[in-house]
Amino acid sequence: EDVYKERLKTLKDLSAQNHPDAFYHLAMAIDKNSPANESLDLKSDQASINQWLFKAAQSGQIDAQYQLGNNLYSGKGGYQDRKKGVRWLLIAAENNQAQAARRLSQIFKTRPDMNPTQHPTHYWLAQAAEQGDLDAQLNYAEWLADNSDDLAHINHALDLLDDYAEERPETVIWYRTAAQLHEKSGNEKLAKKHHKKANRLAKRMGWED
Repeated sequence: EDVYKERLKTLKDLSAQNHPDAFYHLAMAIDKNSPANESLDLKSDQASINQWLFKAAQSGQIDAQYQLGNNLYSGKGGYQDRKKGVRWLLIAAENNQAQAARRLSQIFKTRPDMNPTQHPTHYWLAQAAEQGDLDAQLNYAEWLADNSDDLAHINHALDLLDDYAEERPETVIWYRTAAQLHEKSGNEKLAKKHHKKANRLAKRMGWED
């Protein structure tokens, strides 16, 4: 607890000097169950956390912009403002925050009426994938497999799958997407190989087609 208290004190001192990262890390560090908050006069309710995030977001801290936008959109802590949430997510995504771009793709897929931009849903998924979000890399490769026959797109999707597989184990969806992409590129041998791996893995996991 002493280490935690000292960390909070350091962050609070830095926030007094208007350090954007300090605002953000303070919001992330506050623990509602810790007595250290009270001794340092720090409130740990969601409204207070959002206030720290807001200060950081206003100062250009992109992770704070994402967290604040997501909190406001989802109503975390009991306060919800979806339009403001989307605005902050857009700011974060336009500043190359990958999670924000993926979150926008999820929101606009189910709520196209919330999209104030001219960009379609998959645009935001592509942005997240290009910025290194692993889930987005898999999801965008899957989207390209379903929606494009262009060889350049197919090869790009395969590259995204390779990037994903460098960080995480291949999943049933990964193998099925790879098989679909290889079919489209005319590589029947690899397509069959990946289909077999997908089916074996699905069976082992108890999946039903």
